[in-house]
Amino acid sequence: MDHRGSEFVGGIDGSMDGGYLADLKTAWIALSGTDDDKQIAVHALDPPSGRQLWTRGLEQGLCATEPVSAGLVCAEAIATDPSTGLGTRWRLLVLDVQSGRVLRSTELNGWFTLIHVHDNRIMLVEQRQPAPHAVVRLLDEKLGDSRELDLSGQKQHAGLFSNDRIIYRKFPIPDGPALDRPRFRHVANGLIALWSGSSTAVIDPRRGMVVGVLRCSRFMDDGQRLWCNDGQQAVAYDYRLRRLHETAIGIRLAFPVRDPEGGDVTDPVFVDMQGIARRVDLATGKTIGVLAPTTNESVWGMTLEPRIAFSHGVTLISDKHRTFAVDARKGFELRHTDEYEVSGEVLSRGGDLLVLDSMIRRIEGATGKVLGTYVHGVGLYTDLLGDTLVGYGPGQIGRLVDP
Repeated sequence: MDHRGSEFVGGIDGSMDGGYLADLKTAWIALSGTDDDKQIAVHALDPPSGRQLWTRGLEQGLCATEPVSAGLVCAEAIATDPSTGLGTRWRLLVLDVQSGRVLRSTELNGWFTLIHVHDNRIMLVEQRQPAPHAVVRLLDEKLGDSRELDLSGQKQHAGLFSNDRIIYRKFPIPDGPALDRPRFRHVANGLIALWSGSSTAVIDPRRGMVVGVLRCSRFMDDGQRLWCNDGQQAVAYDYRLRRLHETAIGIRLAFPVRDPEGGDVTDPVFVDMQGIARRVDLATGKTIGVLAPTTNESVWGMTLEPRIAFSHGVTLISDKHRTFAVDARKGFELRHTDEYEVSGEVLSRGGDLLVLDSMIRRIEGATGKVLGTYVHGVGLYTDLLGDTLVGYGPGQIGRLVDP
């Protein structure tokens, strides 16, 4: 499917992990617009054929990547600030996935840049002016039971923002602080973490409350405790956000790229200042050895850590020399290879791993053998929606043949 005169828009929910497509099983959801994020429209695509089921204009549109039980949740600006172009009043919509018919709607004042759904609860994140000022709105699937959680009184609130912000969407954000590389994580049996900049806000949507805001980045859940980086070390917290222990100075979490279909529990990987992947006792934070003999790289004067990708119990750790497959939780190497590097996501499919970067590599899960490679010309990126490989990018979305 190829839309002339506009392009597909990444970060459909406003987050850095939002991507170009949401898989709602009976339809794939995509946004399109001009290259400055104007004239946004939402499209529902039939997964087997790519045929467009319906489309709808959605000014400054955002759509959640997970539905409520009734359908797709989207938001559109219905009033804007004439001097900045910021959306100041929004219509929140629940749309029938197959027809695009409006099932429910409500209107809210604010400037919303993130939308998220989990367990039939809707979360909207607002950036108020003057910044920094973040507010979370919670609603139920019927668009009622609204709660407003103002984060500005939390001690580490300002760390969610940065003047050197990086964002996926091209909203008309004024100069000055803005939410920086925001991401959502589901942790601790029902909590939602908003990780942005150097801080993470943890929300309990069922109780409608802020659990806390931590000076905390690279946020993850190892299944028993929460981990994140605080300065030059990693810190563990319990599920009530009570500090448990920390690593030695200079031992930090590697960036946690994980297979979203594998759930939200992730095996942490720690690296030292030289880029060596280290074994850390998760119960104490103590360093107990080397996990993989990786090194940092220098590119145009920038230091790059080894790349980490986790999927279904296997972690791939890659530097410019080799890629190591490890069981990070148990702390041992499964195998290593110099056949390929990992620079993107790793997804699990039928017991094999799909390594996604400039090409798709299918890796036998049990042995690490490269079973095949595949280069496609459909967009810049690759994803796995259900059992279907999809190529996509600003210009095109297409179903791929298996490698």
